[in-house]
Amino acid sequence: MKYCLTIVVLLLAMANAFGEEPMQCDIGPVDKHYGGTKWIVYSCSDNNTLVIYSYPDNPASPFYFMFYIKDENYRLYGEGTGNKKYSKAASDELGRLTDNDIKALIS
Repeated sequence: MKYCLTIVVLLLAMANAFGEEPMQCDIGPVDKHYGGTKWIVYSCSDNNTLVIYSYPDNPASPFYFMFYIKDENYRLYGEGTGNKKYSKAASDELGRLTDNDIKALIS
């Protein structure tokens, strides 16, 4: 779970920058398909953040997305070095999720 370590480091850095307690993103996993490929979904201890990792055999791998709240709206962030065709397809589908869809995944 090299991706988990990357996310943990990112979240710790964000927490330190904002003076907040670090959060854990280990609630789950739930298997989902986005853009025709398989992803692993975890929610975080703040009950607002969602992390979506590519499966190792996903052509987009390694890649992850994160939904987080900024200015009272969900934002989608993604990063990775896998095949951009597949990460873009997943990003397009994830970008169509509503706030209620995201909240349902967090639950």
